[in-house]
Amino acid sequence: MWSMYTLKCPQCAKVFKAELWDGINVTLDPRLERLLFEGRLNVIRCPYCDLEIQVEKHFYYHDMVKRLFIYVYPASERHREEEIREGIERELELFRRSGNDLPMHMQHYMIAFGFDEVYKILGSRRLNLL
Repeated sequence: MWSMYTLKCPQCAKVFKAELWDGINVTLDPRLERLLFEGRLNVIRCPYCDLEIQVEKHFYYHDMVKRLFIYVYPASERHREEEIREGIERELELFRRSGNDLPMHMQHYMIAFGFDEVYKILGSRRLNLL
């Protein structure tokens, strides 16, 4: 799932719109996992100066087969971990109160800060599943 964002190039300072991923389901679209591991997820190019930019933003990673759900935040947000975790728990509680059963993958979510943490989680999960 992606959305359109308005961005400002750090090099030329021009403003432009770009599509960025808000969530990836690697079961439904395996190429997204490849993009993630190649460091190409949410990488855009400024249409004015051609600068390649990796946009660090919150997104989720979902693998339905492995029942793995990871909320991914920029590494710079680590200091907000408690606040983020509480916010996620509030959202999940609202979902439960609406009378819906919480999907299993949402009951056992993980939080990662930065791509390196995601790679560590996924690498260790892969080793355990071999």
